[in-house]
Order: sequence, then C-alpha cells, then structure tokens
Amino acid sequence: MARLRVLIIGAGRRVQNNFLPVLHCLRDHFVVAGIHARTPSNLLPVARRWNLAAVPPLETVDWDSIDVVVLSVTVSQNVAVLRQLMPRAARLRLIIDTPVATSLAELAAAELLLPQFAHVLVTEDYMNFPQFSLAREAMADGLIGKATAATLLNIG
Repeated sequence: MARLRVLIIGAGRRVQNNFLPVLHCLRDHFVVAGIHARTPSNLLPVARRWNLAAVPPLETVDWDSIDVVVLSVTVSQNVAVLRQLMPRAARLRLIIDTPVATSLAELAAAELLLPQFAHVLVTEDYMNFPQFSLAREAMADGLIGKATAATLLNIG
C-alpha cells in the first residue's frame, strides 16, 4: 500500500512535539512531503532538524502529490489558510489543530469551509490537560509505582 503524502502547515511546538514525532513513528504509512510556515526563521530550523523539504510559498506545492494537510497555525490564521486550500479541498484530507476558531466570526467562516474537504479530523493536545500532568507528576514521584505499559485509545 502506498504511503500517504503529508504537507504540514505550521512549524510551532505542536508540529515539532506532536505531529512530526508521530508521523516519523508511522513512516510506513505516511511520508512528510514538506513543511510550510509563513516565517522562514520558524520554518527553516524545523525543516533542517527533521530533514524535510521547506515550502516557503504554498503556491509552489505540487498539490496533486499531497493526500493529507496538517494545519497547525495560530488560530487567527486558520480561516485564511483554509481559504488558500479551497481549490483542492475536495481531494484533501485535513487534520486541523484545536481550537479551530476563537470567535463566532472565525467559527462561522470555518463552518463553511471545512465540509468542502474530503475528510476532516480535529485533533486535541490531551497530553497537556491537567489530569495528565498530575498523572505524570505522580509517576515521576513514585506515588503509583513504576509504569510498565501504556495504552492510548484514540489519543496520543
């Protein structure tokens, strides 16, 4: 089975600490075709560290070779990026970070755009929720014994 080709839009902490490590672990299923960020000073170090093609302008992307777009940008930029993706939305799977919007106007705009994608998955950074931080602290302090296994169900 051919690996799905992924374009990542955004180069922040979520991309570096969540998406890129997961996609690396799932490299039998996915190949990161490139990474885009508006700011070269943010983009280039991440592209170099992960040995990825840096894509400064989205207009240079060969969209016919992209199956999945991971969108992890400043929330106020979500709608603008979604609008840029609209000409090819019908064939793209979209993974978008939460929150999708922070105002009713952003939400209304996103609500019109998201259904135009082939598939949309909204992700959440559960590992940073307070209960998980407390569990990590309890394990680190030896309060609940040594962790010997972990199960992630639709999370991680």
